[in-house]
Amino acid sequence: MSLLMPLTYRKLILPFILTGSISAIGTQFLAIPNSASELALGGQAGMQVESMVNPASVQKSGPGMELNISLGNWLGGVNASFVSVGFDALSGTGQVGFRHFGLDDLEYRDERPMDQPLATYGAYGIALDGGWAGSIGANKIGIAVHLIRMQMQTESSTGIGLDLGGVRQINRAITIGAALLNMGTMNALMVSAPQLPLRLLIGGGYMIDHPRIPTEIGLTGEWSALRENMILSIGSHSTWKMMHWSFGTKLAPEVVVVSTGFGLTLGRYAIRYGIQFGSQQVGLPQLIDLAVQLP
Repeated sequence: MSLLMPLTYRKLILPFILTGSISAIGTQFLAIPNSASELALGGQAGMQVESMVNPASVQKSGPGMELNISLGNWLGGVNASFVSVGFDALSGTGQVGFRHFGLDDLEYRDERPMDQPLATYGAYGIALDGGWAGSIGANKIGIAVHLIRMQMQTESSTGIGLDLGGVRQINRAITIGAALLNMGTMNALMVSAPQLPLRLLIGGGYMIDHPRIPTEIGLTGEWSALRENMILSIGSHSTWKMMHWSFGTKLAPEVVVVSTGFGLTLGRYAIRYGIQFGSQQVGLPQLIDLAVQLP
């Protein structure tokens, strides 16, 4: 196992290059965007538009239940999939969901040079999610709980995480928000327990109420327990008739990420697409969402 783990970490570090931490690399799937909208906006904590990163901003597009499915890939060839159902609950919006991230082509080699690996195996992380968001006057509040499992070859770890968030409407144009994500604990994986990627995001949004193309601009600062430096995110979201599009930028020392996305709403159905371009040159994260209003 001692020979296996350094090889595994070298392969897994690419998908999570923004984190800069090897000791908790497996739990970083909890910091990956859950939807094309979140990917395109770059993770905004204080905008009026739903960005998913703040549990207080979870919303449905209409009454009744809503099914959301997201599929795509992250950096380094990591496969990503999400399924969630939103519903009316306690004068707000409830949500339950499942997310999965995995790699299938990890190679086991020892110290001897060889053309073919001794074996191949996979690694994955999954989370069962449940949350609620509602309003109290001009304030929106939200909470989410995650049951987490990650596995690498024959080793596994389970745990629980908690997210808290809030958004306040200052006036018709300005909102501010904050989210504290991934509080919790994990069981030991081999010799030590993985550390959850604790994150604090504080940001705001400004709505430009154009009569034909309303546009919201957001700015968010993010601190992570697994990074030495903060991340600054800038995003925008515009709507025109049945279409909408988003742009985002993430800035951190030595890393610049640019993202974009668009969507279309047709009656009970909505489809969204997001893609991210980064200076690290280790892949193009992409997600496509399908949302359906259930009868």
